[in-house]
Amino acid sequence: MSRRLVDLTVRELMNASTLFEKEKYEKALEKLNKAEKLAEKAKSSDLMCRVLLHKGEVMDSMDYPEEALELYEKALDISSRLFLNEPQDSSYQKCLYNSIGLIGTNLEDRDSFSAAEKSYGRTNKLFDGITDEYNKLIAEQPENSEYLLNYLKTLKNIGAYFLIIGQPEKQIPLTNSTLETFRKILILQPENPNILEQLDLFVRKLGEEFLENELFEDAKKLYDQLQEIYRSLLEKYPDNEIVIHYFITKGAQRVTNTPSFRVGMK
Repeated sequence: MSRRLVDLTVRELMNASTLFEKEKYEKALEKLNKAEKLAEKAKSSDLMCRVLLHKGEVMDSMDYPEEALELYEKALDISSRLFLNEPQDSSYQKCLYNSIGLIGTNLEDRDSFSAAEKSYGRTNKLFDGITDEYNKLIAEQPENSEYLLNYLKTLKNIGAYFLIIGQPEKQIPLTNSTLETFRKILILQPENPNILEQLDLFVRKLGEEFLENELFEDAKKLYDQLQEIYRSLLEKYPDNEIVIHYFITKGAQRVTNTPSFRVGMK
């Protein structure tokens, strides 16, 4: 890989970003076309992914959503292959969750069932492999907070994507897999406040999405699973004050505030 070509590509990307911020979309697109050719010559898949995402954003801003979606999906295809080959590379992880997020935003803005259905047919096959690889990576390196954070961002964007295309039930296997990963990490690091905080954040955000979409039973199941993780930890480490804090002040409160729980109490 030529260092000079990489530097030139990055420079064109920076110039395009500046023009994009000034809403000079045509000129930004010219810079990105140059960057795409340079990235291809440099044989840098990472830079190519970044170029495609930026081009997609420009096309979206120019009101060409179909063209933008095609670019986002191409970036997802590249980033997923890069990630599966080198899952430890954080730049591949970032390109991956950004690709999924931009696909979801594009489809949400278009509000087209046909477009969402076709996109799902093209991209859904990638998600299982991505989550499986992430689960292995996190299990191998549970202390790496960057990997965990990027994993959660990826899951959040995949989950949002499933909501947008009208298939919220697809989130359930992802959720179960994620909670199981957290459980395994906490067995090894029961007093790690960062892991507990990330678990709490993951459940809080996903629970809010379930409640907003009136998926009350799914929200309650999610909170029940969280409480079970806390309980199992407290059985082994009854004096763990951090877990006690989350179990009493946060977890239990969420369960009792879930509409389906309140209905069941009447």
